[in-house]
Amino acid sequence: MFSHKINQVYKYSAYCRNTPTAHLSHPMDFQINPLISYTHLNPTKGHCCAIFWNLQDPPSCAYRIPRPSTQTTPHLQRDQYATQPPIAKMQIVCGILPEFWPIRIIHPNGITVGDVLDTIHSVLHRRISQEEFQLQSESRQRRINAQFLQRCNMLPTERERAECHANGVLRVDFLLDHTLFGGLSVSPNLDRTAVLTLRKA
Repeated sequence: MFSHKINQVYKYSAYCRNTPTAHLSHPMDFQINPLISYTHLNPTKGHCCAIFWNLQDPPSCAYRIPRPSTQTTPHLQRDQYATQPPIAKMQIVCGILPEFWPIRIIHPNGITVGDVLDTIHSVLHRRISQEEFQLQSESRQRRINAQFLQRCNMLPTERERAECHANGVLRVDFLLDHTLFGGLSVSPNLDRTAVLTLRKA
């Protein structure tokens, strides 16, 4: 278990890409990088993860939440390993998402923070099929449609709004208002699996 009293440099150094690693053997017993891990201790008030990211936005919009004692936003180190020890395969599950929308990440040299964010975004920003939409109840279909329209109408330009409408309903719209990244935690039951926590926007 990570201690919140240890030095920040030491805390994150084990995840740097230039840190020697013994193997990439896909262990069940691994830890999530504190940058993207879920914690009930709230790294900063009102947050349960060290980064802020609305999943409606591209991963480039994700940023580290500055501590109250600092004035500048720290750099988000995407090239750090996502786990310790590093692993080459991982799946991410989320109770809100259907099981037939798997989030699977493969990187033979070790999965990074950037790999995690990019893959989550890629999976959630795919257009849903009519069959997938019809599996939802009528009331949920109405809520998903409302979320889709809200997402499109919030875009700054008419061209972007038109493109959004043309692309149709995306998987991210199924999240409704739970679109904030809340961090990952290790699944206690599934091998090489992390659980994605979401927060209300």
